[in-house]
Amino acid sequence: MVGFISKRAMAEDRWTITLEQDGDDLILPLPPDFLEANDWQTGDTIQWLDNEDGTWQLINMRTLNDGLTNPNATA
Repeated sequence: MVGFISKRAMAEDRWTITLEQDGDDLILPLPPDFLEANDWQTGDTIQWLDNEDGTWQLINMRTLNDGLTNPNATA
């Protein structure tokens, strides 16, 4: 399947990102290598999914809507 990334492959790429504060807003600055690795662009809508184990999964709605990402896929 085009654009499929297994959970195992995603586990190999991890980023630690520090939130920035702008007044009352928090900003999650995504590094360019993260954006490139995930084919994300400025302006994309991102859905946050709580994995209920202290981690979160970020899903790009553009690729989900294009049928390129399956967030429930397992390897």
